[in-house]
Amino acid sequence: MSPTDLPDPLKGVREAEDHWVQYLGRAFSDGALGVRGAALYSALSSGVDMLAGVAACRFGCRRSDHHMENVTRRLVNAVLASLRLGRAGYIDEAAGLVRVVAELSNLCQLFLRDPTMLEIWLSLSDKDRWSRFKPVAVRKHLEASGEDPVYTAANYRALCDVGVHVTPGSAVASHDLEADRLIVGPSPPIPGVLFVWTELAFAISRLLPMYADAGFVPDAHADHCVNLCAALSRAIGGGEMRVTQYNASLEWFRNQVRDADLR
Repeated sequence: MSPTDLPDPLKGVREAEDHWVQYLGRAFSDGALGVRGAALYSALSSGVDMLAGVAACRFGCRRSDHHMENVTRRLVNAVLASLRLGRAGYIDEAAGLVRVVAELSNLCQLFLRDPTMLEIWLSLSDKDRWSRFKPVAVRKHLEASGEDPVYTAANYRALCDVGVHVTPGSAVASHDLEADRLIVGPSPPIPGVLFVWTELAFAISRLLPMYADAGFVPDAHADHCVNLCAALSRAIGGGEMRVTQYNASLEWFRNQVRDADLR
C-alpha cells in the first residue's frame, strides 16, 4: 500500500487551511483589509525581511561566532511561523508564537544593549541560564538598567492569556465573531489576523533601531530602516489592535456583525 492509498481524515482540514490562505490573499488584493491593513502587512513584510538579512549576514558578515545572528534567526522564524498560522486560520495558536516573539524580543534587546550579557548567557549551565535569563528575569534586568522592555509585564501577560494559558474564557473560540457557531480547525477573522500582524509589527518596529545602533544594519540601509520603522508605527496607530485591547476590539467587531444581521 502506497502512502496515497492510506486513509486521510485530515485532508479536509488541509483544504480548509489552503482556502483561508487564498481568502486572505484575495482580501488583501481586493482592499478588504483597508488601506491601513495593507500598509501594516507591507511594512511588516519588509521589517521581517530586514531582520532575516541580519540573521543571514546579507548586509555583510561580521566574522564573529554568529551567536547573535542565531538568536535573531530564531526570532525571525517565530515571526514567519506566526504569520503562516494566522493566515491558515489558527489565530490563538499564532498568538502563542507571538508570545515566543515577545520573549525573544526582550532577550535580543538585552543582548543588543549590553553585549556582555550575551557572553554571560553563553557561559552558564542550562540550569543557571534559565534562572538568570528566563523571561521575567530578562524583563526585570532591562527595567533595572533603565531600558523600556519591548514587551512589558502587562503585554506579556495578555499574550499568555490569549494564546497559551487555557482559561474558561480562552477555551471558547475567542476569535470567532459568530457566537452561535463553534468551529474546530481553521477560521481566521480579519480582526484576529490584524491583531497578530500588529503585535509582530510592534516588536519589529522596536527592535530594528536597536540592531542599527549595534551595527548590524550598515549605514547604507540606515534611511530605509528609519522609514520602515515610521511606516510600522503609522500602521500600528493608537494600538487598538494590540493584545491589551484585543477583547474590546473583538466586541466592537461582533457588534458590527450583529448590527449588519439585524438590517
